[in-house]
Amino acid sequence: MFQFLLSLLIVIMISQLFGTLAKMVGQPKVVGEMIGGILVGPSFLGALFPEIQEWLFNKDIKEQLFLLSQLGISLYMFIIGIQVGKENIEDRLIKNAVQLALVGIIPTFLMTFAISWYFYPYLKQTLTTQLIYSLFMSASISVTAFPVLVRILDQQKMIRTKLGRFVVLGASIDDLIAWIMLPIILSIASLNFSVNSMSMIIYIIIYLLVMFFVIRPILKYIVLNKYNMLNNEFFALFLFVFLCSSLVSEKIGLHAIYGGFIAGLIVPRLDRVTKELDTKISDFVNTLLVPIYFVSSGFNVDLSSFTSSNHLVIVLLFIGMAFISKYFVCMIYARIIGYSWEESSAIGALMNARGLMILIFANIGLSSKLISDTDYSILFLVAVITTALTSPLVKWSLYRKTKVQV
Repeated sequence: MFQFLLSLLIVIMISQLFGTLAKMVGQPKVVGEMIGGILVGPSFLGALFPEIQEWLFNKDIKEQLFLLSQLGISLYMFIIGIQVGKENIEDRLIKNAVQLALVGIIPTFLMTFAISWYFYPYLKQTLTTQLIYSLFMSASISVTAFPVLVRILDQQKMIRTKLGRFVVLGASIDDLIAWIMLPIILSIASLNFSVNSMSMIIYIIIYLLVMFFVIRPILKYIVLNKYNMLNNEFFALFLFVFLCSSLVSEKIGLHAIYGGFIAGLIVPRLDRVTKELDTKISDFVNTLLVPIYFVSSGFNVDLSSFTSSNHLVIVLLFIGMAFISKYFVCMIYARIIGYSWEESSAIGALMNARGLMILIFANIGLSSKLISDTDYSILFLVAVITTALTSPLVKWSLYRKTKVQV
């Protein structure tokens, strides 16, 4: 217990230190937390002081931190699920946001698929087929991290602006599409084109039908007829639904994170319910559990695997393609629908924030044996670099807009 608590304390200290440093230089906290994770992983601490790294973060400690971080990110996705669809938004904005999400996903998905398919033999991927590998890498890199994007907009005091609302809605739809793609890819991977494995798809359909057409109406009835305030009984009820959803989701092969998100989606959309749930859960999750997820995600990043020039070229190609495909396509679309070039540039940059979502995909891919440690490191670096580029590019774009107006 002592060793676990010490390791947990070090992880929290690292997340706070590097998160604060990141904010001081205008970066979202998540960038600092991810970099901190790399520094205590095999690439730096493990290379310089292997005995200390092994003692602090041995296999048992890593497994315990992993379980804690999975619970934290599942609760985080529960909160995200609660927040989806709360605001009344005009139809035109919804239409434009859907189109923004699609133009942000489709070109990046297709380009990543082509690159992944081509480089599959060079990466010596033996865990899964070329098709599954290419599909998974494409889905992972084409997503936008809605929570990270919201934090950046909040730092820039743009969350309530027309541009802010447009990008937030587009990113939330992007995330939703990502959560639809993920179980489909996992289902295809588990099927191995065997008819006997069709049971997984049946279980997924039954699970979703029960959650949305049985549990959701029951919760709505209870809330409308019995709810006065979020006392311990009601809070326990929502946590029970969250845990059951995560349990079933994990059991049928979708992972607990997906179950947390679905549980959040079925919470009745009443302000007093969603606000009180958010208040009770958010501080604890955001301060303790989510930072553990970001820092511990860096434990699996080994930069020494990129020592050869071929691997380095592949990594740079993935990073460059990931950023350019999203940035320019989203910028051009925003310009077409009436935003200025400066605003369009900011929109393209914001849609490149990948932080959380790509890490969720990468961790699920690694635990499901769809990708190797090298592929995980590639996705991690894509997440760090594209997210780190977002804030400076947004500031530069808006600074240009101010100068033009003057």
